[in-house]
Amino acid sequence: MISPRQELSGHLAALCAITIWGGAFVAAQVALKAVSPTALMFLRIIIAIIVTTIIHPRPLGWQGWKTEGYYMLGGLLGIFFYYYLQNAALTYTSASNVSVLCALAPIVTALAAPLLLRAPRPHGLFYFGCALAVAGSVLTVYNGTAVLQLNPRGDTLALLNAVMWGLYAIVSKKISSFGHSLIPSVRKMFIYALLFSVILLLFQGIQVQTEALVRWDVLGSIAYLGILGSALSYLLWNYAIKQLGSVRATTYIYLEPLVTMAVAAAMLGDPITWIALLGAVLIIGGLFLTKLKQAGS
Repeated sequence: MISPRQELSGHLAALCAITIWGGAFVAAQVALKAVSPTALMFLRIIIAIIVTTIIHPRPLGWQGWKTEGYYMLGGLLGIFFYYYLQNAALTYTSASNVSVLCALAPIVTALAAPLLLRAPRPHGLFYFGCALAVAGSVLTVYNGTAVLQLNPRGDTLALLNAVMWGLYAIVSKKISSFGHSLIPSVRKMFIYALLFSVILLLFQGIQVQTEALVRWDVLGSIAYLGILGSALSYLLWNYAIKQLGSVRATTYIYLEPLVTMAVAAAMLGDPITWIALLGAVLIIGGLFLTKLKQAGS
């Protein structure tokens, strides 16, 4: 059992991480004008490793094949596949479609956690709350103005991205049980993800548009994605999973469209319609329902 103070810190960490990721879709679309999905993934990972090393230089040594396997799996699912699939999806379909499909990640976690972690199965009210939150995500993202345009390739990549994130939450919960320091643990996953990205780069090469890369908005987007969207947010997210459990923490993903809507309104001047506000109510209400009678995992 964790104390109320620890639980509160877990909720705050999850909210902070989601707030950062809420602007990541916009930043990624800007950065992808200058670099390929693989190159952007590589840059985010490199920046995250550098930042976490500056904060906590001491590495986490070899922990044995079984434990290292979990770290490798975390780096593969939650960083390598997640970054690559998200970036690739954004090149084929809209950020709106990607963010809506990513809202399915908590359902993946809720279904898989009882099987993989032997955790109690969430109450039926949890799934009803998930359905409300997904519906709210759709209304919030499309905001009454955008038109739903399906792209089979891009939407499939986004759906796979949600699956990878949902499974990553379970792996993160297992890793948190090892009792290792947070920052070296997260950095170890980034290092494994770096190995996978280097292998992919050897086949695809580094595709960069030099003229676009030197623009301040592109450089700022890459810095945002690397420092805040990778290093800081992953530290916050893994801390939240440790304190709240994989299922409870992952439900905060539903708040991501709300943050994206607010960022778009503030930075791009996008209007907020009554449909979007209705979506916000459904998201908050659905999130509330997922917290009722929910078995923590």
